[in-house]
This record gives sequence, C-alpha cells and structure tokens, in this order.
Amino acid sequence: MTTASERSLLMQMSKMLSNRLDGRTLAYDVGDALHTYMTDYGRWHWCDIADEARRVWNLMFYDTVEKDSAMDAVWTAAAAQAADGAYAAVAAALGVDRFALREAVEPWLYAQDSPPPPITPQRLLEMCGHE
Repeated sequence: MTTASERSLLMQMSKMLSNRLDGRTLAYDVGDALHTYMTDYGRWHWCDIADEARRVWNLMFYDTVEKDSAMDAVWTAAAAQAADGAYAAVAAALGVDRFALREAVEPWLYAQDSPPPPITPQRLLEMCGHE
C-alpha cells in the first residue's frame, strides 16, 4: 500500500516523464521532485535515506533491487558520502575535526525519534576538542 506522499511523488514523476518525452521538461525537475519527497520523508540517518531510495526506486520502476545488492551499494555509498560531506562542511566552518564533530552529534543521529537534550554551541565545540 502506498502513502499519500508516495502517490503524490508517483503522479509528479508520471507527469514529468510524459512531459519529458514530449520535450517539455528539464531533467532536473525529476531530481527536485525526489529531493522534496526525501525531505518530506524526514529521516536524518544516511542508512534510512539509502533504504528509502531503494524502496522508492522499486516503487517507481516496479523493480526489485535487493538490500546489499550492487545497485543498493551505490545508493548507500552516495548517502554516506553526502552525510560525510555535510559533517566536513560544518566542521570546517567551526574549525574542528570532522570525525570529532560526527562523534559528538552521533547520539542525536541515532535517536531522532527521542533525541538527547540539546547542548550549547560552546559545549559542542568542547566535545569536538576545540579549546
């Protein structure tokens, strides 16, 4: 059974594909629709994102890409690198090590549904080894 969000995505994709076949839609529209869907999906952890990408692919193309398959590995690696890139950018902005930042925020990443209490920016810097 599909959710309202999934039905909306499938309808958007169907319209875009029809328009694209007629030469009326640019390719980035598909990416925008998928990005909006993934934003609405609302999960933080890259493993959840990769799993949802596989599920959406299977739904969109009536395909069966299995977890831990070669194609799944591509999505998983891309989601992991996107997360690592975000950590690296924020770490560079804060002047801390990206691995230290990732370790510091890990308790929130793994507990999205029931996160620990917030901390101050100063405490985050301290947890990252910044004096």
